[in-house]
Amino acid sequence: MAADSLSRQELMDRIAGADFQAAGENIAYTFQQAAQKAEAEGVQYFAKKEFMNAIDHYMENPCLERAITLLEKYPSFLELFELTKDPIQIWARNFKKSKE
Repeated sequence: MAADSLSRQELMDRIAGADFQAAGENIAYTFQQAAQKAEAEGVQYFAKKEFMNAIDHYMENPCLERAITLLEKYPSFLELFELTKDPIQIWARNFKKSKE
């Protein structure tokens, strides 16, 4: 089932157990990479203001309710939330934290 056709409850079920802080880091990394790619290609990266406002709202307080609000508007981010539940990603985050 495509993310854009999921109900609010289905979204909640899909991101149950996600690390919301890590999802925010994934989102920030995605934007960082897009900006770097654009710069390397000699172009500017642009995003709609409403899109950036939705991201900023989530990043202010990464939590379930704000994640659902974000995913209802931009379901393509669902994968970034689900990725935080991957055992390898969890191990990598814990390893990184242990080194800090």
